[in-house]
Amino acid sequence: MTTRPACRAESWTVRDATIVDAAAVADLDRLAFATQSGPTNPPPGGLKETAATPALMAAAEREARRQGLARLTAMERRLEP
Repeated sequence: MTTRPACRAESWTVRDATIVDAAAVADLDRLAFATQSGPTNPPPGGLKETAATPALMAAAEREARRQGLARLTAMERRLEP
């Protein structure tokens, strides 16, 4: 097992993610859901995230703002065999 050095909070920067961060956001999402303590049925949608997912959400949010909508709700729906 490799030990990583401790992170110092002073070296972190918190900011809104941009389209440039899409791949990293998708990687983080997959990692977070992959480490769940137990299986779920259906499996979490976060395991299927790709760099395109945050880009699609950003486009949907832009369109919602363009239309003057106060809220955007995204849900994944999938039929199970």
